[in-house]
Amino acid sequence: MATFYANPNDTNDPWIEKAAFNGFRNWHVMFFCFSGLTAIMILICCCVKFRVPRTKLEIEGDYKRKKLAEKFQERLRLIQKQDMDILDLQQALKLIQEDFDQENAKIQAKVDLQQVTSN
Repeated sequence: MATFYANPNDTNDPWIEKAAFNGFRNWHVMFFCFSGLTAIMILICCCVKFRVPRTKLEIEGDYKRKKLAEKFQERLRLIQKQDMDILDLQQALKLIQEDFDQENAKIQAKVDLQQVTSN
């Protein structure tokens, strides 16, 4: 007859068959622990989103977005402290767009000047 209790009359049982507590054998306890750890690991892996870019375009896009965000933060740091109290995101974007347009105009003027001097 099968039982969950270790054989009390047999002293030569392997260590894995010896009673651990409350009638459970060592292998029962090990199985429950490993099952619990596996379930916890699966739950963590399913709940936490690990995202690795898969294509070259996604990697390049992430790099460009990161650089753009860094430039945006640099521009925001240049805005006067007193202007920050009344500033919202739309106004900040307008200020940065104006700076960007001015910078592009300067660059375009330099390029035009170089083209004129080279001809």
